[in-house]
Amino acid sequence: MVSGTRFLLLVGSPRKRGTSCSFARTFGTLAAAAGCTAAVEHVYDYYDGRRPLAALQERIAESDIIGIIAPLYYDSLPGAVVWLLEQLAGDTAAVAALRGKGLFAIGQCAYPFAALNEPLIATCRCFAGAMAMRWQGGLGYGGGVMIDGAPLEALGAKGEKIRSALQLALADLLLGQEISDKSQALLTMRFPVAVKWLLAGLMNLKIWWTARRMGVPHLSRKVYLQ
Repeated sequence: MVSGTRFLLLVGSPRKRGTSCSFARTFGTLAAAAGCTAAVEHVYDYYDGRRPLAALQERIAESDIIGIIAPLYYDSLPGAVVWLLEQLAGDTAAVAALRGKGLFAIGQCAYPFAALNEPLIATCRCFAGAMAMRWQGGLGYGGGVMIDGAPLEALGAKGEKIRSALQLALADLLLGQEISDKSQALLTMRFPVAVKWLLAGLMNLKIWWTARRMGVPHLSRKVYLQ
């Protein structure tokens, strides 16, 4: 598959102008330049019955390769994306439509450490296996908060590096291959150990401050176990 490949990009962020949307928008532009199509659907539009899944299932049936592009929430996929995958896995027609299609994932998180996205990507890989889909790999980006939904084309050298990674990934996908390590290398920031810990400490402090401001004084509480 090369020209004419039909992509379906499932954006898993509740923010329609967020960083995941920036990645999806640029990927769609690159796909169009390669003679392909890339339809974008926002998972939260369907979450919990907001819109009937029938329309989305039609898009799935019409696609060749599906991409899940989502932020990292609590070390995994956002709840709405998990909900969607469960809905699809429990529907006989959807399971049949997914069989044999390609699946890839792009995860992005606030912390500037791409490896944090590995659980998100692994979840998508497991879903591909369970649905008899062709797993075509994933990419993780750390530092999505610094993009904050801005067009990648407007971010100078940083945006061009991300765009180059997506271009390489697109080429692999169109050849029916898994996304190569070259793409991930372009997205991975490298820091001295001291700087890495300093950044992590500052971001943890910001999260603590935000939680207190929102009325959550005890971040260590495991409310879901109570």
